[in-house]
Amino acid sequence: MNYLRVALLLVAAVCPTAVGAQAPSPETTSVPKSGFYVGIGGSANFADFGTQSLYNKGISDVFNGAGVQTSSGTADGPPIKPSFGTTAGFAPVFQLGYFRRFGDSNFLWGAKFLYNYLGNSSTQQNLIIPQYGSSSAGGSSTFGGQSITGGYTVGVYHQTSFTPFVGYALDRSFFYAGAGPSLSQVKTTLSDVVGYATFSGVYTNVSGTPQSFSTTSWTLGAAATVGVTYFLSPSWFIDFNYAFSAPNAQTITSISPFNNPGTGGGNSYTGTLIGVYTGNVVTHAIGITLNRAF
Repeated sequence: MNYLRVALLLVAAVCPTAVGAQAPSPETTSVPKSGFYVGIGGSANFADFGTQSLYNKGISDVFNGAGVQTSSGTADGPPIKPSFGTTAGFAPVFQLGYFRRFGDSNFLWGAKFLYNYLGNSSTQQNLIIPQYGSSSAGGSSTFGGQSITGGYTVGVYHQTSFTPFVGYALDRSFFYAGAGPSLSQVKTTLSDVVGYATFSGVYTNVSGTPQSFSTTSWTLGAAATVGVTYFLSPSWFIDFNYAFSAPNAQTITSISPFNNPGTGGGNSYTGTLIGVYTGNVVTHAIGITLNRAF
């Protein structure tokens, strides 16, 4: 979807008098020469989680029923790359900012701070990673297996951005475009991870009880915005805008021990599960706010 094209079409629909209007002289425009403003409204949000990467590794020691270690081994495999796609939602948005015209011209500059609660997430379930391992049993041996992840979730929640902008005033409105930094809360979760191996033809749960890993981080990124205002009066205006943000790519490493006592006096297993996975996202928002200028 071309979100910027959709935004510009909606700008024309919401504010037809601003699109294609002849530029007024600085003395006749209704846009104030400067002003601080605060606004509240809502936005349609789209989070593109794209393709992620997931790699799992297991390190284990094997003990017999008498508690004597009989072997040790490791297993891993190439990462898988599940596709998450795009999710959509609607949420409140808050902004505050400042604008000022360059002298007596219609050109202006400014900056705004935007807060948006995106609340978008996407999940892929029952992910299976083939594993290939080696063991010290009997000198040296190889085995196959699987790492199974019950759920892999990537979500983006709180997001803020600070975007300096430049613009051009018309009769009762001004267009603007800007770019700056963003800060996004991204959460990535692996749930119900279990490592299996096939020993002597027997498919065996090595890591025991399913484990879950979760990481929440505030991630810097780049933001850009384009928009148009329409002044209802010198103190009140509507702001319609499109905002884009690309938080920096994330790669997370989780390390967790396991202790599987086994059943029926058979082998028991201790070791470590290691997961390396991504939490990447690009966001788009099309919003409208009612603002008070001071």
